[in-house]
Amino acid sequence: EGYSALFKNQLQTAFNGMSTNENLIIGGEENPAVLNSVGLQRDFREAYLGRSTSAGRKNFTPIPLPNWRVNWAGVENWIPFAGRYMQRATLTHAYTGLYRLGWNLTNNPDELFTRRLGAYTIEDFRPEFDPSSVNIEKRFSPLIQLNVTWENGLRTQVGYETSNITSLALSNSQVSERISKGLRMQIAYTLRNFRLPLLRQLSNNVDLSLTGNYIEDTEQRFLLDADLERALRDDFSTINRDPGAYDFNPRPPTGQTRINAQFVVGYRFSNTVNANFEYGFSQILPKSSSTFKRTTHDIRFNVRINIRST
Repeated sequence: EGYSALFKNQLQTAFNGMSTNENLIIGGEENPAVLNSVGLQRDFREAYLGRSTSAGRKNFTPIPLPNWRVNWAGVENWIPFAGRYMQRATLTHAYTGLYRLGWNLTNNPDELFTRRLGAYTIEDFRPEFDPSSVNIEKRFSPLIQLNVTWENGLRTQVGYETSNITSLALSNSQVSERISKGLRMQIAYTLRNFRLPLLRQLSNNVDLSLTGNYIEDTEQRFLLDADLERALRDDFSTINRDPGAYDFNPRPPTGQTRINAQFVVGYRFSNTVNANFEYGFSQILPKSSSTFKRTTHDIRFNVRINIRST
């Protein structure tokens, strides 16, 4: 459910530990107080992974989802009309996930400390193993991609990919959600037995390739401690203890759109000598008004020589 579930779970934790006769929230080892690092990482895992089960003595590692990759060959037989001009067509799909948590060993565990949150004083205990940051990465790279080798030797790739990277900094209770979506394309062709105008005696291959991608990145930040502080402004005797009655204020979304293209012409003089001419284009279109659009043109020429000795 994301940040909404994290906010409401932490708010419920504050209500569970709230005193009935003073503005005080008390936490313990079994029931950590609001914004306690151990309880916060547990609620974060449940909100963004959909489960709170974990493994290991510290209970910091969730049961992971497997990575996978699927290649489906013979797709040309299922494509009408254009399939007859294809030599080979393959669909590709892949997923990779990563969960990373950093923690510190506390020298004085179980020490009582206090902090302020809204109108309340929080009494909490320092854990022996103190989480410091949590990162969750979910990447479909690609979500779907069609690879085609045509009858005339032309090779094409068209794919769509997406990723979702979420991080929690427990030092300041800041949550960051970064979503990236992109369309990628590649066209490649080889001219065989090509003769250079000035070197007619040479007859080698010319490799032509054109690659391009359109990627849109969006980042959303949330300040959990600020949202909880706004919700905990009322006195213990008048505060509404229903988490559903409160809302949070996300920061304005930021991000950028990236457009990249590259054209390469390569000539193979022999097995040891080849030369490439490359032209690259990149443009960044920021979504924030505080930065400007940037466009870059790159022209490169290189000669590669492989020297072997036996």
